[in-house]
Amino acid sequence: MAIEYITLAAGLLTLVFAAKEVWLQRTLRRDGVRVVGTVERFERSSGDSEGGGSSLYPIVAFADAGGNVHRCRGASSRKWPIGREVPVIYPSGAPGKARIDMRSERGTVVALLLVAGLAFTSVSLVLIAKG
Repeated sequence: MAIEYITLAAGLLTLVFAAKEVWLQRTLRRDGVRVVGTVERFERSSGDSEGGGSSLYPIVAFADAGGNVHRCRGASSRKWPIGREVPVIYPSGAPGKARIDMRSERGTVVALLLVAGLAFTSVSLVLIAKG
């Protein structure tokens, strides 16, 4: 019976992360520093441990207002060519929180968090209701 409550907590926590990401993206759109970055390379991210596939995520290098070079990872496995310029946005003074500034990139993170949070929460509530 404890698993239902653990699943509920995981679902609610995931929804909190989704809300935090929405808030960060809203703040970025309003106050973020916009720069142009360049796809530098791809980073492999493996799937599940039971032989699942892996995905390549773009690593984008960009310079902040002081000329320091930083890197951010794309949220989705885009097949952009190395050297392609992409828009990047970050909170003023915090280039470590940079995001690729494209609608598809912004939506991917929020959509995945919302779907996972709602799924965990819904399943756990059904299990709790069934007793």
